[in-house]
Amino acid sequence: MEIYTTEDSEREPSPPSKTDATYAKWEQDDQCVFTWIIQNLESNLVNNVSQYPTTKALWEGLAITYGSGTNSLQVFDLHKKANSLRQGSYTLEDLWNKLQGIWMSIDRRDPNPMKDPEDIQIYNKKTQEHHLYQLLIAVDEKMEPIKRDILKRDPLPTVEIAYATL
Repeated sequence: MEIYTTEDSEREPSPPSKTDATYAKWEQDDQCVFTWIIQNLESNLVNNVSQYPTTKALWEGLAITYGSGTNSLQVFDLHKKANSLRQGSYTLEDLWNKLQGIWMSIDRRDPNPMKDPEDIQIYNKKTQEHHLYQLLIAVDEKMEPIKRDILKRDPLPTVEIAYATL
């Protein structure tokens, strides 16, 4: 597959005309990348974006809709996802893995801003508490007695210990 790159980010190659001998290969390559992107999107987004005519148009649409100069929108969406996640039909292990993935994504996009070692520890402790609350909120209601026992502990356990307890 031929990849089009350039030092000049303003210059983007146009697809060849449909009568050009290279058009069939370009279209095949474009569809390959288009399909790869679609297959790696969350299923609830696919219908909204699958109608773009080219990969370039798809990519630009995704960038406009979900991109921003900062990670604020992504961080907001990740926090919203973590706060609204419920165990439902997930096993406890699947729920745990989903939450950990979300937390790692948040940490990559919004790292601990503290500089002083003591402040770093305080910030990390508060983050751990938030993770603990998110886990306990997400876990099924039938685990309510265990969740309450976890929350009665002083000091609160780490989220990892709470998961192991559940």
